[in-house]
Amino acid sequence: MSYEPRAHTILIENASDPGNESCSHKDTVRWRNDSDYDVTSFTLPDCVTPTTSFDTLSPGATSRDYTIPEGVDEGDYGYSFTLDDPQLDPRSGTINVGSGTE
Repeated sequence: MSYEPRAHTILIENASDPGNESCSHKDTVRWRNDSDYDVTSFTLPDCVTPTTSFDTLSPGATSRDYTIPEGVDEGDYGYSFTLDDPQLDPRSGTINVGSGTE
């Protein structure tokens, strides 16, 4: 039985960090801004391609799809972002790349 890649949408919200998203090689990841503020700075995790991040992600918008290529080592990969509200601290999350059922 072959592994079917999955699509993951990670939500960016006002109240909390996105947490940990478990993924496998060939999966795609995208971020959706469900907060009330623009995402003004975003540092991608090292496990995705392309490696070019988006500049701004407006409320309600979704980023492009990023792929976890086969050559990436299994493990935890962090990412961080800032919301355009000086009262909110920078946020972060983790993508855990595992072998899945490949």
